[in-house]
Amino acid sequence: MAEPTEFIRIERDYSLGDGITKFSLEYPQELHGKITEEQLRYTVMTINDIMHNAERLSNNVFDNVMEILTIYLWPMFFSTHYQRSVKRLMSFIDDENKNVYNKHGLTIANPIKSAFLFVSSLHRV
Repeated sequence: MAEPTEFIRIERDYSLGDGITKFSLEYPQELHGKITEEQLRYTVMTINDIMHNAERLSNNVFDNVMEILTIYLWPMFFSTHYQRSVKRLMSFIDDENKNVYNKHGLTIANPIKSAFLFVSSLHRV
């Protein structure tokens, strides 16, 4: 497999504050002719929705209470809502890569590796 020759970054959107993981829906011109704006928009919106669900306070209260009651042993035996959401995110990215991006010589990189600061699309020539 060839090494990527170009990285196209989808920057994080801080318009709602820096504590919310949300990525910009702006279409980079470098993707023109590779994938459509609609394909990118669907991908980024789904990533944003998954992360919004992962970070919602109401979804994490139970896990936090159980961690405190079990002296933080809870996550060792049970996955948290956030962990399950990140797993779902990675599964979604893998599916998108296989079904859309890889066909056009692109790969969405794991956003965890950049601490969710951006989503990279790697272009292979």
